[in-house]
Amino acid sequence: MHLDKDGAIRMDCSSECAMAGLLALRDKFDLAFANDPDYDRHGIVTPAGLMNPNHYLA
Repeated sequence: MHLDKDGAIRMDCSSECAMAGLLALRDKFDLAFANDPDYDRHGIVTPAGLMNPNHYLA
């Protein structure tokens, strides 16, 4: 688990810092998904980077 920008361990799938591990693999997959433990937040990684969660919903 990577630290968030404030140095805390946080399961924030919309944070590039917390998603650094998955972002490092973005060129190997067309899409990659992650969610937090209670499934109320998600992160979508494309070859272009981390998608804004609101853009997915729009």
